[in-house]
Amino acid sequence: MSSCVLVCSDEAHPHDGVELPTEMDGTLLLSIVQSQFDKATGLKYRNQTTGAWRAVRVMDGVLYPPENGWGDLVYVAVSLKPEAEEAAGGDSGKRKMAVGDSIVSERAAKNPRSTSPDAQREGDSGGQYGSEDLIVLGLEWSVTDGELRKYFEQFGDLRIAEVKKDMVTGRSRGFGFIRFADPKLQYEVYEKKHVINGRRVDLSYSRKSASYLPCKIFVGCLPLKDEVTKDDLKEYFGAYGALSDVYIPRPYRGFGFVTFQDGQVAMKVMSTKHQLKGSTLNLTVAEPKNASHGHAHRPGGM
Repeated sequence: MSSCVLVCSDEAHPHDGVELPTEMDGTLLLSIVQSQFDKATGLKYRNQTTGAWRAVRVMDGVLYPPENGWGDLVYVAVSLKPEAEEAAGGDSGKRKMAVGDSIVSERAAKNPRSTSPDAQREGDSGGQYGSEDLIVLGLEWSVTDGELRKYFEQFGDLRIAEVKKDMVTGRSRGFGFIRFADPKLQYEVYEKKHVINGRRVDLSYSRKSASYLPCKIFVGCLPLKDEVTKDDLKEYFGAYGALSDVYIPRPYRGFGFVTFQDGQVAMKVMSTKHQLKGSTLNLTVAEPKNASHGHAHRPGGM
C-alpha cells in the first residue's frame, strides 16, 4: 500500500522536510527522492535503540523500507562526499570542479570553447546553467541523448541536449537539459506539451529569475481509502484560482499535481494548510531543490 515518507536534508530541521510517496509495494524510488534532493544517493535514519545512523538499503534505484516498515521516522537524504564524487568520476585522475549542477574537469573549466555540454554551459553562463536552458523532467529511463535531441530538433536547432546520469551507476536520473540556438524558441516549446517514447514529460526553466514563480504544485498524502479524483482536485483547488492542469498518476498512489495559471496564487495556496476528505495534504513546489525548476513526477492534462 502506498504511503508517505518524511525526508529532510537536516535532522535538526524535520519541519522543512518533504513527504514523498512510496510505491504500492512499499518501496521508494530514488528518482522521487532526487526530484526534491537532486544530489541524493540514498537515505539514512536514526536507530531508535542505539542512536546510531542506519542506512536504508538501495538497489537499482529503489529504496527498500526498514525491517519494521518506514514508520514515523524522519529520514535524511545523503549524497556522495566531494572526494567520493571525484573518485566516481574516474577521469584519469583529473581534479574535478563543481560547475552548477554538473562536474567538469579543470581543463574544461579553463577552456570555455570545449565542445562538451557541461563546458558549454560553464562558458556561456559563468559557471551555472544558462537562464535559457530548459529542464526536461520525467524522462523514461532508456531515453538517450540522441533521442532527446531528435525529439526537440523538430522545433528548431539545438545547442545542447543532454540526459543527466548517475555518476556511480551511469543510469539515467530521469531528467535532462536542452538549449535552443534561437532563444525565442524556448518559450514556445515550454508552452507545449510533450511525449517522448510514450511518456509525458514536463519542461521547466533551469534557473529561477526574479520574475518567475512556479505554478505547479505537488499534492501529497491524498487519502488512500477514499480515493480522490481529478474532479475533486479541480473543485477544491479551483476555488483558489484558475487552473491550467490537474493530474493524478495511475494506478492511484495517493498523490497528484495541480498547476495554477498564476504563480502568485500557487504560492499563496502553499502558504496555508489543506485537508481533503479528512486527510491533511502535503503541498510542495513540483520542482527539484537548489538546481532547477521542474520535477520528476509525471504531469498530465486537465
